[in-house]
Amino acid sequence: MWFRKMEIKAFSAGTGWPAGAYWIVRLVFVGIAAGSIVYSVTWWNDRPLAKAETALEQGDLKYAHYLLSKYLDGHSNHQRATALEARVQVALGNPEQALALFDRSGGATVEDLHAWARAFMMTEQWSSAIPLLEYVQEKEPDKAEVLYELTASRTRLGQLDRALESAQRLAHLPGHEAKGYLFAGAILHDLGKDSEAVDAYLTLLEYDPKAENLQTSAADFFLQYGQVLLILGKPEESLDPLKRSAAAQETPEVLFELGNAALQLQRLEDAKVAWKRALVLDEKHIGAREALASAALQQGSGEEALQWLSSQPEDEATLETAFLRQRAYTLLGKDKESLHWQEIASELRKKQEFKSEINNILLDAPSSFWARVIRAHRFAEQGNWRQAELLTESLIKEAPAEPFVIELTSAVHRRGRLPAMEALPITHY
Repeated sequence: MWFRKMEIKAFSAGTGWPAGAYWIVRLVFVGIAAGSIVYSVTWWNDRPLAKAETALEQGDLKYAHYLLSKYLDGHSNHQRATALEARVQVALGNPEQALALFDRSGGATVEDLHAWARAFMMTEQWSSAIPLLEYVQEKEPDKAEVLYELTASRTRLGQLDRALESAQRLAHLPGHEAKGYLFAGAILHDLGKDSEAVDAYLTLLEYDPKAENLQTSAADFFLQYGQVLLILGKPEESLDPLKRSAAAQETPEVLFELGNAALQLQRLEDAKVAWKRALVLDEKHIGAREALASAALQQGSGEEALQWLSSQPEDEATLETAFLRQRAYTLLGKDKESLHWQEIASELRKKQEFKSEINNILLDAPSSFWARVIRAHRFAEQGNWRQAELLTESLIKEAPAEPFVIELTSAVHRRGRLPAMEALPITHY
């Protein structure tokens, strides 16, 4: 021991350093060496993760999955590896597996959170996807994919004003203008702002004149554009987009709308040709049959009108069909049948008025309590039970004594029969 002390003194004397400084320097070197060893070991152990992430970014999903599966065999609770595997599962189209993995690992990076949001979108859990997408969008404000997905998710939940905001932001990104304006036009139409929707579609065509690079087909876009012009009472202007839609793909729907345009232009015979052509493609197209029945009544032929409507069963009758049948039987002097269809039309009119009131609630107050109840009911009706559950969970907490909400929540939980929408106490709204 005394020899060691003499050695230290000799060293410090030889260097001019105090003995304490020697120990500090030595500890620093030891610390650096230890840190280097730890870093090297960590780097070596995590090499498969780096390779897997690179493979994922390059689209080599099978190799990424192989590397991560092998790594997780020995590191089953490794958070980063689990999150990467979740991202791989999203890319492979396995959202359920991805969600289970994200539940274990969470998300540490923007890429993780974006993939997590996509998994929710793929399972139609829009209200879970939106907060994640909003966070990612805040971190990467000019990422087109995120704005696109955020707009779609908000639209699904009826958040049309917010959806319009993200659509307009997308429309200002170079290279994504047309897609953004398509979204904006559709949302403006849903908001009842058809003149603004037309302006959006006109701007879209400045960036994509043939509508070739949209998130929908050219046929669908031009049909949608023509329909909005018809709603605005501009049949002459609607002909060009409707004809372009038919040229891209002749469908019963575009032929039906071409007939409507011709009718507005007082060209009844042209309209009838278009509607009959629609029935060649789809013999059950109810819009075309109703239009032809109406034309027959205008020309005083009740029998022909009934013939056009004969393919529709009574229990599937629309309000327009019931009204037309009532008129036809009145024209033919068949009072009993006319009264029968008058009663049916009266009931269908009440249902139509109720639906209109429901739609007004969704449009005028999309975040209100009853709007969320309606949306939960519709999601369940469509078979999207998980999104319905997400909504009813908050609704039952907000109004635990509301009978309709109790019944709806129970039905959603059991995947059972839903309460009739007509039982909705919308007078509360």
